[in-house]
Amino acid sequence: MRNKIVIYSDRESFTSTSSLEGELKRLFNTHAFEIACVDRHQFAALSEIKDDTFLFVLPGINGEKCMYPDHIGQDGFSKIRDFVENGGAYLGFCAGAYHAFSEIDYVPPFGRPKHRSKDKALIEGTATGPIHHAYIPDNGLNNYSGCTTISVHVEDTTPYDMLACYGNGPVLLPSSQDSLHTRVIARYNGVEGQPPAILERRVGQGLVIASGIVPQYGAMHIAEESYGEMGKRGYGALVDLEKALKPHEDNRLRLMGMLRASLMDHWNALHPNEARLQEAHRGKMPTQSHPALPHNSSEAHPL
Repeated sequence: MRNKIVIYSDRESFTSTSSLEGELKRLFNTHAFEIACVDRHQFAALSEIKDDTFLFVLPGINGEKCMYPDHIGQDGFSKIRDFVENGGAYLGFCAGAYHAFSEIDYVPPFGRPKHRSKDKALIEGTATGPIHHAYIPDNGLNNYSGCTTISVHVEDTTPYDMLACYGNGPVLLPSSQDSLHTRVIARYNGVEGQPPAILERRVGQGLVIASGIVPQYGAMHIAEESYGEMGKRGYGALVDLEKALKPHEDNRLRLMGMLRASLMDHWNALHPNEARLQEAHRGKMPTQSHPALPHNSSEAHPL
């Protein structure tokens, strides 16, 4: 049975995992799922992601220098692709969303643009960012030093708008072919064409969710963290971020519940005999009855 959630967490890769493990524990009752972190050395030592793993999480980073191409590398990304094709689920936030795509364009309003092409990507298409009007130069001082808010439209059964935490993440643009098999969960407001901010796609027997925003960060997490680490630089910015996100905390929880529902639909399809054991937990979360992608099917709502 796939009962493990693995988070890539590596100090030398500048991964930003503040609040992530706790948020996953809140979403996926730990009696059912074991949550573990692997660093780049442990990940490289794996010949494959073990078949008891249900979900592999690739988080965002602190700062703007992404070490994933060096520390995970093509072999590692091929390992992730094989894992998903064989039934695993992938959840990528910010940098993890960029690296779900075959083409990555990072074009900040200041500084040198970066482009990267990938073989065996999870999604064919382009992840491009950051969104210029929401760009904040990130000095990597702390988990929130490159964060601001951005407005998104969530395509729930009853759609709604909310402010979400944003840290220079991508606009998600699947190829015309991949877009036929993709479901958009949220879109950016105030960006031309209202492009996807969060989407999901079936890949082989598995599921991919890519998020350009970081909805695992909310006012409750900022309030729980010590302002002491901020020092005098950034204290005011952190208070402002918390104040901006606080009115949207219920909608943030609702959105995280949607992501959980998609992942649990996939887990239930993989484990039909055990699905009833998870059903009791579903009622504890603010999930929504959105139209999930059919398991092992190409039917989906086009972009």
